[in-house]
Amino acid sequence: MDNPMVSAQTYINKGRALQQLGLQDSVSFYILKARGLCSSLPYNSGMVDVDLLHGTFLTEMGGDSLHLGIQELEQVTHQATAINRAKAYHQLAQTYLKQDMPQLAEIMLDSLYSLLNRSQSPIYIHLNYQPILDHYIKNNNHYKAEQFTRIMLQEQQAIKEKKLNYNLVEAIADLQTEQQRKELKIVQLEHTNQRLWLVIAIVVSLIIVCVIVVLYFYQKKQHKAEIKRADDKLSDMVEKLNQTSAEKDMMSQEIDQIMSDKDSRQELETLTPSLLFKQGESKFRQRFELLYPLFLPRLRERVPSITRREELLSMLIVLNQDNKEIAELLAIAPRSVLMLRHRFRQKIGMTTDNSLENFIEEILGPRNESASTIKNDSDSTSITNSDSPDDNSSM
Repeated sequence: MDNPMVSAQTYINKGRALQQLGLQDSVSFYILKARGLCSSLPYNSGMVDVDLLHGTFLTEMGGDSLHLGIQELEQVTHQATAINRAKAYHQLAQTYLKQDMPQLAEIMLDSLYSLLNRSQSPIYIHLNYQPILDHYIKNNNHYKAEQFTRIMLQEQQAIKEKKLNYNLVEAIADLQTEQQRKELKIVQLEHTNQRLWLVIAIVVSLIIVCVIVVLYFYQKKQHKAEIKRADDKLSDMVEKLNQTSAEKDMMSQEIDQIMSDKDSRQELETLTPSLLFKQGESKFRQRFELLYPLFLPRLRERVPSITRREELLSMLIVLNQDNKEIAELLAIAPRSVLMLRHRFRQKIGMTTDNSLENFIEEILGPRNESASTIKNDSDSTSITNSDSPDDNSSM
């Protein structure tokens, strides 16, 4: 242990306990250990307890050890504090009484009585007064017997008061503990209520989330149904357009021109916005890329996050289609075209001073003479007016 005084006191307490149990052999071991630790300490910081224990141990053993035990106890009576001196006087008095030395025993008892009554505050050392009282009663010394009886009664009364105080303190501590236990129970109930409200809030939140999810999927299903209806309607329109003989003749003429002459002007003449309706977006894009091979790569480089619908809008602007014509070709409402243009302008960071057409023209760059003449009059007018699907239905 780090503190020698604490360690020594531990050994002394073990020695006293073994002495009361009658294990004399083990007492010497702990006395020796405690003496080694107290050798460097002041006398009253540990060695006095070692001498008192060792002196008591030797005097109770008797025989050859008696004289050495008396010497150690006498040393305690000269150097120790009042409580340890009183214990030493008491042990010496008992030793002398056992050795039939009544005069020396009474000298030790007188010193003990004087020491106990000399202090302003009473000294209680919990001694065994019965042998002392028996000695004085046996010798008819009632005065001395009364003195030690009074000391014994005072000490017993002090012990009772101390015990009562201890019981009172213990009762107060129990009361405080009970109060703290109640407060703790209240806090635990509050925490339980908080957890309950938290669980309720979580359950309500989960219910709300589930309702939102159900509504979302329901609306998604409805939206898909609307898209399907719009697609069906668009298919019907395309089918009707394909059934007209005029459109068939025009398509035959365009195919003949492509097959007979692959000049860029003929490709331009076959690239009309009506192709988007007649042969579909893939054919339209194929024709457009033949005529403007650099436009879409440049556009995607300038606007990496461009959408498919924004590409179609840009391609139709290249073909000089106005908002109404774009709405008809994309099968959306005119206001949806305006919204599409507005979002596209926001994406490319255009100000209100610049037009989307200028931006498209800048990306398109110089065009050859054959690309400047775009045949769109007959095809753009061939699209009949009908109810436009929602903004998301054409794509």
